[in-house]
Order: sequence, then C-alpha cells, then structure tokens
Amino acid sequence: MRGETQATHLEKMMRKHPLFHTYELALSPTQIKRSSLKSIEKGDIVLLHSKDPRLELQREGKLYAVARMHPCHKSLKVEVVNEKKREYKTDSKKYEILYCLFGAIRSKEIKADMKIDISSVDMEHVTLKTRKRTVAVGHLVRVGGEVAVEIEKVM
Repeated sequence: MRGETQATHLEKMMRKHPLFHTYELALSPTQIKRSSLKSIEKGDIVLLHSKDPRLELQREGKLYAVARMHPCHKSLKVEVVNEKKREYKTDSKKYEILYCLFGAIRSKEIKADMKIDISSVDMEHVTLKTRKRTVAVGHLVRVGGEVAVEIEKVM
C-alpha cells in the first residue's frame, strides 16, 4: 500500500517538474483578420506576409529564441541564433495573431549557438493556431516570392 502511494506521489512530482521543456518550432507569427480566419476553407492559401520568415522556438505562445537551419549531412538541425524572451500581443479587435507551428522539440535548456536535432519534426506540414484554438493544417508554398500556407484541413 505504501509503495503505491510513493509511486503515485513521484509520478505527480515528475509531471509538475519535467526534465525537458517543450518548445514549438515555428515561423514568425503574422496577424490575420478575424473575419478571414472564420471563413478559411480547404484549398485556401494564407499569405504569411514575409519573403523569408525566421524560425523561432516558442514556449507557451511566447518567443523564446530565434533559430536558423543548420546544414548537416545526416540529419536536420536548427542552430539557436540568440535568446529573446517576449510575448506577442495585438491591441486590435479586428486582427488576431496566427502562429505557424511545425512541431514540438524537447530540450533541457536553450542557449545561443546551440544546435538542436529536428529530424523528428515534419518540416513539410504546418499547424495554424491562434491563442485559443487550432485553426487548420496545411503545407508551405511560395506565392509571388512570399511564403504562404495552403490549407489541407480545417479544424
């Protein structure tokens, strides 16, 4: 009986204090009209308003670090350029911040010049989220020299 109690307590403690933090590999967020967000359908193209968006590591919807792709012959890696901790905010009632997420990365800590293996992350597909909900899933395309997301599935 006592062993079960200790095991349960240890499990709860490990959930509260994980060994590795989870970061989201994402493109820099963009603002989109709320009315446009509500009318997204399969096959639509959402422009990200950037010719060369930067890669970011986000944690709980906040920018944690800026990263760049690191050339490696055997696997995919990102190199942390610098740590920047700030929150994304919008004061407009017409616009909402749209996050473009590739997937989760787990790491103990993030430091400048650190290289992180991202071979487990699908760099073809992207998930579009707002603060409150997942909006859609799609894949990256280029439209007129700008990066965009073609919607495959609306949530």
